Amino acid sequence: MAFGRGSITEMFDRHPRRLALYRRYKERVRLLYEAENRGQAKQMLDTIIADLNAELGDPELHKWVRTLTKRQNNILLYFDTGMTTAIAEGYNNVVKMHKRISFGFKNLDTYIKKIMLALVPCRFPTLHTY
Repeated sequence: MAFGRGSITEMFDRHPRRLALYRRYKERVRLLYEAENRGQAKQMLDTIIADLNAELGDPELHKWVRTLTKRQNNILLYFDTGMTTAIAEGYNNVVKMHKRISFGFKNLDTYIKKIMLALVPCRFPTLHTY
């Protein structure tokens, strides 16, 4: 199924309560990162996991419980270091995208050079037109 503007609207029309529930939990997880310290974040995360476990009849929410439980230490590590995996995930996304566009390259060196070039930030000097 393609996710164009019409199909997303259609999904919201078909499942408004279910998507509202998902959004509410997503926002609770997002607010977790605004906690004052690791202890407060741990309490918030434990509450989210308990509330998700209490939801009946939605296997997707139970998958989310398993993921949050398995990644709990990684999530809470943010409060010790202040670091996330956002930069690494961004690089991973760029590599995957170029892997898809480069389908059919026969030369591995060319593929590696293309990936490396994609990861180099582009900084062009400001040109004055006056």
